[in-house]
Amino acid sequence: MTTISKKTAMRPYSTLFLVLILCALGTFSLKAQQSQLVGTWTFDADPSFSSIPADIQQHLDTLPSLKATVMAGYAGRTLVFMANGSFQQSLPNGATLSGNWSVSADNVLQLVHVNGHVLEQQITQLTSGTLVLLQAAEGDARPMVPLLQYTKN
Repeated sequence: MTTISKKTAMRPYSTLFLVLILCALGTFSLKAQQSQLVGTWTFDADPSFSSIPADIQQHLDTLPSLKATVMAGYAGRTLVFMANGSFQQSLPNGATLSGNWSVSADNVLQLVHVNGHVLEQQITQLTSGTLVLLQAAEGDARPMVPLLQYTKN
């Protein structure tokens, strides 16, 4: 006759309990991160522009008017994330974009504009005062400013 110890019989339940605890902690962490994102963020030009790859920077340095246009297109941007999942982005030229936002478990910020365009950026840093977003390459096109750093107002 085979006997099963109490310890062996409880093992599946303890594993299940551990999995449930880890899932709950992951959900809590994601919600905490999302609440930290809520607020108004202003583009921080110096650290963002310092992330421009050397080859692109050299090219921009040879074309001062293009460099000024690129920098003017970023400087002064603001992002506002609302707790209800909506966002508004104000551009330096006065244009505004709006839609809905979400953050995935793997720290990808997804912005869905009202026109249906979806933009995904990796959150590389999020603190109470700093947000850093990594822009991904699209096909052969690399972003001129790969890291966008924002400061919370």
